[in-house]
Amino acid sequence: HPHRYRLELVLEAEALDRHGFLVDIVEMERHLNEVTYGFQGQTLNALADFANINPSIERLATVIHRLFRERLAHFQLSALSVIIREDEIAWTSYRETL
Repeated sequence: HPHRYRLELVLEAEALDRHGFLVDIVEMERHLNEVTYGFQGQTLNALADFANINPSIERLATVIHRLFRERLAHFQLSALSVIIREDEIAWTSYRETL
């Protein structure tokens, strides 16, 4: 059955770039759109990342975390958190120090 999730990313770093930014917001918007597009209208069970496992929002958070960790490797992030909200009470987060 379909769900409408809300995705939040929390990026952490020890310092800002020479322009006073953590990341380029335009680049981040592109990454957000590209990553989320791959899940829109999809049945999680049908995706390779969820083959033979329960497609919980906890697992979804780890999959999305991996995708962003790979995409954002060129930034000097110290940690990355993915928060997924299904509704007001059903949500999860996954954080990893990089």
